[in-house]
Amino acid sequence: MKVYRFLRWFDDLCDYSLGSYNEIYNFNDLGLISPSFSYLWEQRTNTKKNNSFDMEKEMTKFFFASLADLFFVLSYMKTEFNTIIEVDLPESFLKKYLGIGIYGMDERINLEFRIPYIDLYRLLAKNPEDYFFKAIRYYNKNLNRFYLDSKWGYKKIEALLKEVPYEGIHQVNRLSIYPLFCFEPTKVFSIRQEDIGLPRIDEVLRQVEITREKRHIVNRIEFFKHNWDNQALFDKTIHLIEEENEAMKRILAKK
Repeated sequence: MKVYRFLRWFDDLCDYSLGSYNEIYNFNDLGLISPSFSYLWEQRTNTKKNNSFDMEKEMTKFFFASLADLFFVLSYMKTEFNTIIEVDLPESFLKKYLGIGIYGMDERINLEFRIPYIDLYRLLAKNPEDYFFKAIRYYNKNLNRFYLDSKWGYKKIEALLKEVPYEGIHQVNRLSIYPLFCFEPTKVFSIRQEDIGLPRIDEVLRQVEITREKRHIVNRIEFFKHNWDNQALFDKTIHLIEEENEAMKRILAKK
């Protein structure tokens, strides 16, 4: 099943904390997947987001189930310079990580997946490396510790940096061990938002033939929000959303 994520671009270094500053440059410039902006801060880690998931116990990465949802969220933002990535992951794997995210002033409800970063690495890394597993296990064990770089064992993990084969990794305001978590993926499709050729995203969204409202997807999500059953939510909505995604792609291809 194909899932989606957008990486935000900024022209001001002061804005790096508002989005995926390091992530988008590592992907666009080096072709690397790297940790989301919540992780590997120099002083602390943020873990709780506006969603239905429990507090994080490990490094994760979020993906949208719906391409239309992704564009709706992008429509809230001022910049049109974002990179959208599409990853194909096993449906049986994704089902375990489904939840609800809430976005925007109107608290729009979207389906999304919160995927453990170590599992994403196992599925996507082109050249898996032992140093990654040593680093991620150390980091997950110390996820909520402040000033991690002063803790026991950090220097041992830091010494693994000499094994990293990539150069020029962006890591603004991140711990020195950040490059250990960056990797070259397989089977990742991407497109830059500005390359779609759309003056406004909402003009395309209005053309989507299979809308969530027509297929009653919104009502289903609202129901499961209050009567939570992850498996049932997946079974009742995902294939409808996949149809919507394909309809969206056909429309985008005409532009």
